[in-house]
Amino acid sequence: RRVPPDSPAAGLAAMHRARLERANGRLARAEDLLRESIDAPGDHRPIARWDLVRLLRLEGRRDEARDLFRAGIAEHPDPADALRV
Repeated sequence: RRVPPDSPAAGLAAMHRARLERANGRLARAEDLLRESIDAPGDHRPIARWDLVRLLRLEGRRDEARDLFRAGIAEHPDPADALRV
């Protein structure tokens, strides 16, 4: 069953679906879901952002990954830990 888009859990659900898509090799779909997750309010956002950074790096899109990382560093619960990514 799908989580409604207006649900407070929609962003978290999108992040978990993205992980499933990535595990099944559907990287473009995983990227779309992670971007949707990052745009949704909630505590999951830093985790979704770092998942997307890792996905972009996996795809060789290092400039995009770096820009996304820099844009969200202040949102990370432990910015020093994030630098180890």
